[in-house]
Amino acid sequence: MPCIVDKGNQNLLINGCIISYPTLFTPKRVGKPGQETGEPRYSANFILPVLDAADVALLTQVATEAVRQRWPAGDAPATDATYQARILAVMPGGWWPGFSESHNCAKPPIDQYPDRFVLSANSAKDRRPDVFINGRLATPDQASQVFGGCVVNVVVRIFAYTRGSNGITVALNGVQLVDNVNVVRLDGGISAAAAFGVDTAFPEPTSPPPVQPGPAVPAHQQVAPGVVPGPVPPGPAQLGPPPSAAPAAPVAPPTLPGWMR
Repeated sequence: MPCIVDKGNQNLLINGCIISYPTLFTPKRVGKPGQETGEPRYSANFILPVLDAADVALLTQVATEAVRQRWPAGDAPATDATYQARILAVMPGGWWPGFSESHNCAKPPIDQYPDRFVLSANSAKDRRPDVFINGRLATPDQASQVFGGCVVNVVVRIFAYTRGSNGITVALNGVQLVDNVNVVRLDGGISAAAAFGVDTAFPEPTSPPPVQPGPAVPAHQQVAPGVVPGPVPPGPAQLGPPPSAAPAAPVAPPTLPGWMR
């Protein structure tokens, strides 16, 4: 089954690559420490899947179109007499050497994958490639999740150039992380999650605890719906003792008639 899909305008989707030396979130200059040259760029190497005849034909077609757009009617630069022959050549084993050797876009196989070849792609410092993890656009703080050895899908664009020299190059447009657990790290390390037997998936969200009802409101303090509450009348417990009866006024003794005194 073909691994490469034509997305039009010399853009290709390559599925099932193994990424190495990813520089996807912070652009870097090329070269050994202290010997870096050029402008900072985003870049990565992609170990291509084993290509079938349809993949090779598509790559050849896109490379040919890139040359024709740069040099119409097959007018290749006079300084590169064998340029078109080299760009269209396809060697046995799925090796596609259709890139300028000086630009070093195509690389020989690496020891871990002797039957697969490496494609180098890059983009300018102001064109950071889109990186998708778990279906979402990744942020720089997720850079450690994409390391050498991860399985990815990549979108690239092939085009010819005449800047200083003549050649054909690969622009890096986007990377989709497919697997970073069941992989072999190219730096020799292993997945800590796999070593510990830990499930790295995020747990399903749990339901919040049920809301406990509050204390019952005494009937004399309840307010009917739509009524603005006023001062709360005192309840039975808040009422004082009933007022005591006032003492009776003294009653004057009756006046006796004189004959009874």
